[in-house]
Amino acid sequence: MKLSHKTCPQCSGTLLKELSADEVQCEYCGTKFFLNESGGSLKKHGIVSGSGNKKNNRTAVAVIAIILGLGLVSAIFSFRDKQQGLQTTSGKLNSISSGKSAVSSNTAESRLRSAYREGDLRGSFSMISEIPDSIGNVYFIGFYKNTGREALNRPKITLVLYSPEGRKVASGYGYAIRSFLLPGESTPVRIIVRTPPRYSRYEVYDEPKPPYSFYRLNRGKAVFENVRIEAGRFSGYELQGSVVNKGSSVMRSIQLAAVLKDSGGAITGYGSQFVAAPPLAPGNYAPFRIQIFRTIRKPVSWVIDYTCRVEQ
Repeated sequence: MKLSHKTCPQCSGTLLKELSADEVQCEYCGTKFFLNESGGSLKKHGIVSGSGNKKNNRTAVAVIAIILGLGLVSAIFSFRDKQQGLQTTSGKLNSISSGKSAVSSNTAESRLRSAYREGDLRGSFSMISEIPDSIGNVYFIGFYKNTGREALNRPKITLVLYSPEGRKVASGYGYAIRSFLLPGESTPVRIIVRTPPRYSRYEVYDEPKPPYSFYRLNRGKAVFENVRIEAGRFSGYELQGSVVNKGSSVMRSIQLAAVLKDSGGAITGYGSQFVAAPPLAPGNYAPFRIQIFRTIRKPVSWVIDYTCRVEQ
């Protein structure tokens, strides 16, 4: 039978090989065709896999495998980099408290765990006094001390009140003014619980943490001179005096926290205020006034703490 097609209907190839009187095969893609009895046109042989198709299929499979392999390798490296970045961050966070730089992520992580395990990060809150105000709030004031072996981040104390039946009925929290607390140091903390119901006891909680990596563990050296307690103009008391820069760095944004004590040494009042003065150069001084409105007994002594920004 005479072949009327000059090209392959499958791939448009021009090399058609006659296999028999009624069958041909494309030499390019390998597809086989029957010759129709009328006109010599080609009819596909069904699903036929020639050598060309096998070659193309193998190439496609290889390309897909390579793409999937590259994607998997990229994902593995990306995950590993992220994990290393997290470990390094936690390592830097802990290294500041010890005064050493992180050597490796594994060392930093183990050091962070051992710090909590060995009690390097530890504090206590004591000498707590309850001072109510005129609208039903209660202020709990005490001293937080770093009893561990590492510097601590700015202390935060949470206090929970319990009813006589043992139920939790109210809570509050407060921060110290200091950004960090070195081992052995203490600082006053005031906690306010707003209009609490009747309670019979309270519990305090803290979570000691190392300072942030950008903290400089230096707050300068300030002393207080000519300090005196005076009665407030309308109510409470006022603590007056001078703050003197005895260090070698300029002190900026000086904030003071004052605790008043009664004749028995118990806390009877608390006040906090910024010093209204320009940056304090070494050897210079500035006057201050701290107003303390809420007191429960007459004060006879005081404790002053401070924090500031230090510049060389």
